[in-house]
Amino acid sequence: MFVAVGLALSVLVVRETVEHARLETKSRGGPAQYLSQRDIFVRKSFSDRELSIVSQAGLVNNLNDGMAWGLFPLFFAAAELTIAEIGTLAAIYPAVWGLSQLVDLGYAVGALLAGMVADARGLASAIWIVAGITFASGVVVALRMRETHGVLSIMARET
Repeated sequence: MFVAVGLALSVLVVRETVEHARLETKSRGGPAQYLSQRDIFVRKSFSDRELSIVSQAGLVNNLNDGMAWGLFPLFFAAAELTIAEIGTLAAIYPAVWGLSQLVDLGYAVGALLAGMVADARGLASAIWIVAGITFASGVVVALRMRETHGVLSIMARET
């Protein structure tokens, strides 16, 4: 129900702000041409090295969250924890991460993948598969991501 209400509000109430951005850019002497939504999707998903790897790493991070929310309670139950203990442990994870992240596709992918693997191979296999995907994602980030000294200097000034 919440998904339906959110989708309805997004479609009916939320307005695209690209025209405001174009007007502001034009008033500051910026470029008159902009990327389409499709071009932005292709760029962040595939063609721009840094954007695509950050998107991939974010998806895998959220995949872990989906797995944790879906499988850890079952794993704890299999370890014979009480309902109160399971509830407490299960509430801590989404409370911390849910407050810090409002959106991302990885939650759904993680929950679906973890659930399908758990059904087919068991809880432990699902947890190990998600751990393997996470490790592989870290390797991909390490290999593809380029160092940007500008980002590091900004981070150093903030600390």
